[in-house]
This record gives sequence, C-alpha cells and structure tokens, in this order.
Amino acid sequence: MESAVRFFRHQMQSWKEKQELVADQSQPGHTAWAARQSTMWRSMAVHANSKFATLLKSHPPPEFAQVIPPDNISLMPTEANIANTSTSFW
Repeated sequence: MESAVRFFRHQMQSWKEKQELVADQSQPGHTAWAARQSTMWRSMAVHANSKFATLLKSHPPPEFAQVIPPDNISLMPTEANIANTSTSFW
C-alpha cells in the first residue's frame, strides 16, 4: 500500500519537474498538460493514502506484515505542502 502512494508521489514530482522545464521554453500547452498531470497524481496519492488508512484501521495487517517507514521519509505531504503543490485548472 505504501509503495502505491510513494509511486503516485514520485509521478507527481516527475510531472512538476517537467512543468518547470517546459515553462522555461515558453510552451504554454505543454506547461498546462504537465501541471494537470502533476495535480492528477497528487490527487491519486491523497485519495489512496486516505483509503488505505481507513482500510488499515478496520483490517490491520498481522504483526509480521507491518511495514515501518523510515523516519526521514514522509509517505504523504503535509497539508501545507499539498497547498503549495496544487494547481487549479478552472
């Protein structure tokens, strides 16, 4: 479950980097597409994290299957980080 959320966050960051790259090249269509993709992946990460958290509360994994994330890596951005990464298209 954690790997899915990490993958979604990785894709979000990848598209943000592409957005910054094409913004410098004055390609507004490409920039808009990259921003939309970044926002889509962020939304998927937030949604998956929420659903997985709910699922794990009602159906905790057995002791041997519990995953302990590293202390220095956050699985999901904080609310402040989410606000900084969101892009409105409408």
